[in-house]
Amino acid sequence: MENDELNEIIKAAEQGSADAQCHLGVLYGHGESLSQSDENAVKWLSQAAEQGHARAQANLGLHYRRGLGITQNDRKAVRWYTKAAEQGDGLGQSNLGLMYKNGWGVLQSDKLAAKWYTLSAEQGHATAQFNLGLMYGHGEGVTHNDNIAVKWFIAASVQGIAEAQYYLGFMYDNGMGILKNYVWAYMWYNLAIYNGSSSGIKYKEKITQEMTPTQITKAQEMYAECLQSGYKNVSMIASFDMGMSAAQSTDYLMALSVWVPLAEQGYASAQYNLGHIYARGYGIPADNKSAMQWYTKAAKLGYVEAQVELGNIYNNGQDVTKDHETAMYWYTKAADAGDAYAQFNLGLMHQHATGVPQCHKTAAEWFSLAAKQGLADAQFYLGVLFANGGGVQEDCLRAYMWCSLADFNGDSKAAEYKDKIANKMTSSQIEKAHEMANHCLKSGYTDC
Repeated sequence: MENDELNEIIKAAEQGSADAQCHLGVLYGHGESLSQSDENAVKWLSQAAEQGHARAQANLGLHYRRGLGITQNDRKAVRWYTKAAEQGDGLGQSNLGLMYKNGWGVLQSDKLAAKWYTLSAEQGHATAQFNLGLMYGHGEGVTHNDNIAVKWFIAASVQGIAEAQYYLGFMYDNGMGILKNYVWAYMWYNLAIYNGSSSGIKYKEKITQEMTPTQITKAQEMYAECLQSGYKNVSMIASFDMGMSAAQSTDYLMALSVWVPLAEQGYASAQYNLGHIYARGYGIPADNKSAMQWYTKAAKLGYVEAQVELGNIYNNGQDVTKDHETAMYWYTKAADAGDAYAQFNLGLMHQHATGVPQCHKTAAEWFSLAAKQGLADAQFYLGVLFANGGGVQEDCLRAYMWCSLADFNGDSKAAEYKDKIANKMTSSQIEKAHEMANHCLKSGYTDC
C-alpha cells in the first residue's frame, strides 16, 4: 500500500470513520503496511465496533476468542460475534456458529450452530459451507441428508477449503449423496492433499488399488486441469452428479434446486434432466411446455439424448402436433453423432415412408449402423431386409446371422423369425450362419 493511501486511512480513522478504523485494525492485525500489533488492532477495531461496524465487530470477536492483543474471553467473543451476525455479517455468523457448535462462551447448541452456519454459507462463506456440510453429513442440528452435505462440500471445495475437498472425495469414493466415482474421488483427494490436508493420502492410496491405469491417468489429468483453469467446470459436474444422486433417491425437489441454476448457465446435462422431470411429473406437476423448452435448449447444445427425445416427441405426437419433418431433423442430428436409437428410428421412417418417401436401401443403411452398435431391434429389422431382399441383396445367411444376434441381445420377435428363415436353409448354411454370428460378436461388430 502506498504511503499516501495509508496516511489517508489513518487520518480518516482518527477523525472517527468506522470503515477506516476497521481497515486500520485489520492492517495492524495482519502486519500489512504497518508493524504487526494485536494491541493496536484491538484499539481500532474496538472503536469501529462501538460505532456498530459489523465487520469490525466480527474481527474484534476473533481477537477475544484467540486472546490476541487482549485477554482471552469467549463470552465477549460471542457478544461481538452476535452483534456482527445480527447485522448479516458472514464472518460473524460463521464464527458464532462455531461457538455454538463447541459450546464456547454459550450453551452448546447444534441447532443454533446450524442456523448461523446456514446464514453465513448462503452468503458464500467457505468455512461455514464446510461446517454446514459436516452437520448435514452427521445429522447434527439438522436432519441427516448426504445430498445437502455434498452441496455444501462442493461450495467450500471450489473456494479451496482442503478439508472440504477431502470430504467431497470421500463422498464420491463411497457414493454418499453423489454418484460413486473413483476418478472424481481421486481428483478431489489429490486437490485436498495439494491444499494441505493429509486426510486424503491413505484414501487416495486405497482407491488406487481399485482403479485401472486409464482411470488414474484420467484423474491426474483432471487434477492438473483443475489447478490450471480453476474449479468452475468441476463444480458444475459435481453439482450435477449430486442432483443425479438426489433424483435416484426420489428427492426430485433437491435435484431441481441443483439442476435449475446449472441449466440456466447452459449446462446441457442439467437441461435434459430437467426436461425429464417436467415431462414425467417427478415430484412436481407435469409441465410439457417446460419439458419441451429444456429438451430443446439441450438439443441445440448438441446433447444427443435430448435430440433423440425431441425426435420421439415430434414423431409420435406426444403432447404436440405430429411433425415428421422436425422429428427427422432431430433424429438426423443424433444419428450423425453416432446414436444407435436415432439411427434405428431413421431406418424405420425410411422403411415405413413416415414423413419421407419409402426407401429400403436408406433404411438398411441406418439399420446397419445401429445394428453394429449392438441394438437388437435394428439387428432384427436388418435381418428381415436381408431375408426379403429389401434395400439389400437377398442373403439368407446374413438374415439368419442378424436375427440370431437380435435374439441373443433380447429382441422378442427374432427367435420366431430366425426359425422361419431356417426352414429355407440347409443344415450347412445354418451352421455357417452361426459361425458368422459368433465371429461378428467376437469382433465387436466390426467384421460382420
